[in-house]
Amino acid sequence: MKKVIIAGCGSAGKLVLAEIKKAGAQDYSVLCFLDDDPSKLGSEYLGIAVRGNISDAARLAKGLGADEIIIAIPSAKGRDIRRIIGECTVEKVGLKILPSLFEIIRGNVQFGQIRPVKAQDLLGRKIASFDPAEVGEIFRGKRVVVTGGAGSIGTELARTISKARPAELYLLDIDENGLYFNLVDLRRESPNAKVEAVVANIRERGRIFRIFKSIKPDIIFHAAASKQVPIVEQNVAEGVKNNIFGTKNVLDAAIANNAERFVFISTDKAVSPSSIMGSTKRVAEWICQDTLSGKPSTKIFIARFGNVFGSKGSVIPLFIKQIEEKREITVTDRKMTRYFMSIEEAVALLLRVCSFDKSGTYFFDMGEQISIYDLGVELIKLYGLIPGIDVQIVETGLRPGEKISEALITKNERQTPTSVGNIMEIISGKGCKDEAICECNKIGQRLREQGELEIAAKLEEITGRLLREGITSIHT
Repeated sequence: MKKVIIAGCGSAGKLVLAEIKKAGAQDYSVLCFLDDDPSKLGSEYLGIAVRGNISDAARLAKGLGADEIIIAIPSAKGRDIRRIIGECTVEKVGLKILPSLFEIIRGNVQFGQIRPVKAQDLLGRKIASFDPAEVGEIFRGKRVVVTGGAGSIGTELARTISKARPAELYLLDIDENGLYFNLVDLRRESPNAKVEAVVANIRERGRIFRIFKSIKPDIIFHAAASKQVPIVEQNVAEGVKNNIFGTKNVLDAAIANNAERFVFISTDKAVSPSSIMGSTKRVAEWICQDTLSGKPSTKIFIARFGNVFGSKGSVIPLFIKQIEEKREITVTDRKMTRYFMSIEEAVALLLRVCSFDKSGTYFFDMGEQISIYDLGVELIKLYGLIPGIDVQIVETGLRPGEKISEALITKNERQTPTSVGNIMEIISGKGCKDEAICECNKIGQRLREQGELEIAAKLEEITGRLLREGITSIHT
């Protein structure tokens, strides 16, 4: 029989205990509750006492011979979950966690749904509440294009939108293998949805225009981009072609074909950019804002957010691979912090933005920045290993273009709330009309003639000068 301790004696913890007793789970014996509320200490529920607070987890687990701790604290922050993991690692106690806050609210918790703690749980974020039916109407009967359809965000967008009964859903990407596997999954999950793959390079303006003329899309999510900071630093021209001119191609094609909505997926690295990648995304934001000044019939939304936890090419899959192979994990700087959100939450908020009536620039509430070093430490513990003994952590130094921390708005921007609590609208400072666009067009004309260093210098000169002058948008 497995002996368990329930961390949390609130409504969620009580539901877990009741479910265990109701299900007659003969393989489990609940030893006690843990709770940080001092008024609950010594109290009982269904014959099970609150024996201590969360910091007593390791001591009680050892003293009572617990095999497992179930975390039943839906309001727990990431640092609380990381603390529990830290307490339990020493005693090699197993950890489980409730599926989600919304399952608890609906009274839907079943013992079989309680699962092992995952890397994503280290965030401890309150995932944005999202009912697809709330925004599903804007996709029903519409032709939707997702660029970057083989990437992490594009894949999750497609999975969610396919369930909203669009007339047609097109995944556009240069990665044919990624598109193929996504199609297989989507056709299995949503057999009635009409989903097609389009192999295309967003840099090829003529091809994009021909595709959009044929498809006549109503809604476009532009997720395709060059995202890896160190790679773009070494391949400046490619980053410029993809992130600046690729974005312009897709946006212009959308407007030329009278699309209803266009969502550009930006990044916190576009805020006071220190990297080529961030600079290209900043200029792409400006292109979208400049297009808005022409008052097109197409609604244009710019969505700015931080790192997506577990997405392709992010630090988390790298850490996990290094830990599973018992290799040292590498961090560039011990002080580095980043904003994180889950793929599911990012997509839920993108769909919300797409449903807004007002064009504009929006950013997502990312909560607190998380230490990359601490995240590595807690991931090692999550695997039942000891940092510094089983797995070493090595600092490698900041790479070109990297920042110690990120921001979501500049000092010359201000935020205003929207009807959705997790989403804020960005109100920009003064504009400069077409100056930056004109400068970038000059870069485009010289891409074949200029070397990487010349292009990088020009791009940094444009974004740096305009931001120093307090210019945060192109349109006035």
